[in-house]
Amino acid sequence: MALDINTEFQIFRPEKLQQYYRFQSKIYDATRWSFLFGRKTIIDKIPALPQQVKSILEIGCGTGHNLVILAKKYPNAKIIGIDISEDMIAIAKKTTKNIPNIEIQRKTVSDVSHLKYDVILCSYVLTMINPGWESIVNDATNLLNSNGYFAVVDFHNTRFNWFRKHMTNHNVTMKKQILPVLKKHFTFSNETVKSSYWGLWEYFYFVGNSK
Repeated sequence: MALDINTEFQIFRPEKLQQYYRFQSKIYDATRWSFLFGRKTIIDKIPALPQQVKSILEIGCGTGHNLVILAKKYPNAKIIGIDISEDMIAIAKKTTKNIPNIEIQRKTVSDVSHLKYDVILCSYVLTMINPGWESIVNDATNLLNSNGYFAVVDFHNTRFNWFRKHMTNHNVTMKKQILPVLKKHFTFSNETVKSSYWGLWEYFYFVGNSK
């Protein structure tokens, strides 16, 4: 989920996330299934037909979990996954080494902004970029091809201040801040807010294309 975004990095301090994922990368796939819900579902919700999708970008690709699913759904697309964590990138390259249409890059959004994409995926990324996540949304509007889709699954909110503080300690902000901005920038074709663990927190799906 770690990510660099242009000048925001001077504020966001990527070295903090690099340090965080130095350990977390070792346990990421073994633990994240228990709370990063909906990662496969968001890909299933993308309405684009496989033959129509030629290029895909995942921002904050982590260990490559989503890239493998994307490659199965879109076997003929060029799929690029970017992240800033060296440790996560190393795992992602091992995870996807036998999948020829996946390219893993330790790059920023600005590094790949010369290309256009049919699908852009952000999976549990935006709530970790504080401040600066709105820059990713703005960039996505320019990086999408006409009729391309921006797909997001992320944390939404919690009723419990102790849990919000706990998530803040893990670099996550949960204040319902993402969805209103997505609706402002995109015509949305699918939006859902879900509850987890009997209401401990909410997460959301969003799929939309450029206005």
